[in-house]
Amino acid sequence: MSSLPPNEGCLSRLPQELQDEIINKLYDEAEALRACALTCRTFFPRAQKLIFSYITVIAGTSHKSEDYLTDRYFIDILVNSPHISDYVRSVKLVQASGVEAITDAVIDSMDNLRAKSLDGSISSCLPHLTKLECLSIDYDQDRRMKVADRQKFGQELARTLQWPPCIRWTSGR
Repeated sequence: MSSLPPNEGCLSRLPQELQDEIINKLYDEAEALRACALTCRTFFPRAQKLIFSYITVIAGTSHKSEDYLTDRYFIDILVNSPHISDYVRSVKLVQASGVEAITDAVIDSMDNLRAKSLDGSISSCLPHLTKLECLSIDYDQDRRMKVADRQKFGQELARTLQWPPCIRWTSGR
């Protein structure tokens, strides 16, 4: 009987390309990806990359869920693990009910787009997401965002980011 290092099973004997393909099949199974990331160290990088490729960030809440990240938690992740920012391809920003409209917070803090430091605001994260392809902002229909503000935000984002993402504005209510 051969002795394997802890946390190394039979799949670790497969070439990394095959391991990655196996993990890729789980791209839309967040719970399975989290389990893979914790099961085997050779699974961790690929699983982590897929876990963070499409994320939903809820602003204005501290309630944690496996379906989304809170804004504070997302910022903490980027501060403590900056490499994660390279994995993020799509972000959906949603406001928690009963809080300031996320669009107000984003527009009010557009100066943060020019800053390269994470100051605790969602907009300060955007310049760090260099591979971002799509930003979806779910705004409160009751506080309709002016088209001019949306255009201003898009222009500022385009000036700030090297490869500006598509921006989708959706009404959540």
